Amino acid sequence: MSAAPVVDQSNEPRAAGFCFTNDSFSCGQSFRQDASNISGGSFYVDPGYGDGSAGTVTISVYSSYGTTPSGLLASGTVSGVTQNSGWIDVFWNPVALTSGTQYFLIMQSTNAIVASYSRNQYADGNAVYIGSTTAYAGFDLVFRTFADDGATQVPEPGSLALLAIGLAGLGFGLRRKAKSQRAE
Repeated sequence: MSAAPVVDQSNEPRAAGFCFTNDSFSCGQSFRQDASNISGGSFYVDPGYGDGSAGTVTISVYSSYGTTPSGLLASGTVSGVTQNSGWIDVFWNPVALTSGTQYFLIMQSTNAIVASYSRNQYADGNAVYIGSTTAYAGFDLVFRTFADDGATQVPEPGSLALLAIGLAGLGFGLRRKAKSQRAE
């Protein structure tokens, strides 16, 4: 049983593709986490753009940004991503953050894909393109960040009851089978 990740920051209104990534290019989004930790990140891949191949996406969170991000805090990778994957969710062990401080969620891919954007819908950050000191103040990527809510996942009572009934039925069936074999 582990803690449950919950969405902390989210910018979900989608428009056409904006952030092209491959082995040579990456981009991301600045954000301000409300929670005191981050346990994952996600970008939405635009199905209208890409080369159709499957690849690996790495999503990382950094503490600062210039022409390149620095201060790596956490990173995770997912395989089999195509232009039709939709949300790309990556999780890692929770990392402590200072609530309200600006951080950078960066996406890199091994194949050509494009993250969707919205026109300045997210008030606490903006799109960034790696290799450029320009922050795109009029654009935000479609992204989510996750935080560890500290709660452990506990099975629901109904699930436990079904498990108990199943185990009782299995035990009853085995007992009946053993009894019939002894009678023969």
